[in-house]
Amino acid sequence: MRQLHNTIVLTGNTRTGKSTAIRQFLSSKNGTDGFLTLDVENKRMLYFLNTSTFMAFETEETRKKNCKYWQVSLSKISIRKAKLHFRNPLKSSPHWWVVDEIGPLEFNHSGFEPDFSEALERMEQQDQACLLVVVRENLIEAFHHQYGSPACIISSLTLEVMKETTGVVLCGGTSNRMGTPKAWLCYHNDQPQFQWVSSLLENIVSDVVIANGQLDLPLNKEWTLVPDLEKDQGPAAGVLAAFRKNPNHHLLVCGCDYPLVRIADLVRLFAEGGQAMAVCYTDQSSASMDPLVCFYHSSCLPVMEEWYQKGNRSLRHFLQTIPHKVLLPHDVRRMTSVDDTTTFHQIKSRLHGTI
Repeated sequence: MRQLHNTIVLTGNTRTGKSTAIRQFLSSKNGTDGFLTLDVENKRMLYFLNTSTFMAFETEETRKKNCKYWQVSLSKISIRKAKLHFRNPLKSSPHWWVVDEIGPLEFNHSGFEPDFSEALERMEQQDQACLLVVVRENLIEAFHHQYGSPACIISSLTLEVMKETTGVVLCGGTSNRMGTPKAWLCYHNDQPQFQWVSSLLENIVSDVVIANGQLDLPLNKEWTLVPDLEKDQGPAAGVLAAFRKNPNHHLLVCGCDYPLVRIADLVRLFAEGGQAMAVCYTDQSSASMDPLVCFYHSSCLPVMEEWYQKGNRSLRHFLQTIPHKVLLPHDVRRMTSVDDTTTFHQIKSRLHGTI
């Protein structure tokens, strides 16, 4: 089965508030696009995210007939406008693109098809937008069969956990092999990497802090600088400092030296954690866990405090002391940690299509 890398499916039973949950989650996000199907005064409406405008999604005539299947009552004008929306140009910054919803009409090559399939292909070929598709639970297998396996499957509850999470950009390392602070490197146009990772996390969590260690970074209303607890104690000092800043929040940690990681990769850490206190990926070699792209549940804080006070500093060791889950990345290249100038130039050239 085809593996999708930039596509997430949100599922749940009918009439359980999926669309409303998405709208609330995205209300604080920048640059969202696509559309939701919402009930407004007992009428089904399309809500276009980029313009915050509504459009009737069913005709007055068919609503009065109380049609058995809601699909037959859809407004052809609304469908045409939604299909035109699929052709919107993709932005160059990380953002969400929502389709609510895909169902029997599309599986029968009607409804939003073929425009949805074409849009999905564009999403999978680019590396910024994350496609969020609403699919009913009993139709997940049909979606897999027609379009492929999504990067992950989430629920409205997943969005709630994401809203209770602080993003942490780790950029306090010495960067000896690189010869210059990795936080200031620019892979994505002229945006420093610490700022790009921050914008990535802003699309997923409620707030962002930057564990800058001893690195001098500018102040900005979009993030909070959090110095390490102690000098030269590694990333553990930055993670614990971030926990102390927001003790009731979970943490989504991402190092500033991961220029290829994407929204879908990070959301998958929420989706597949189960009862684990921490969820991470394997490192580039797939031989060990990588604690620098990791979800840490708020219950980690007291355990980490005690562990740190005993002189421990290896986050890999910390993960081994708690219930954790290690995921294999769908695309191992996205977990590339750039530590030297040769790899930096290779990745930058790849991102800009020069190799």
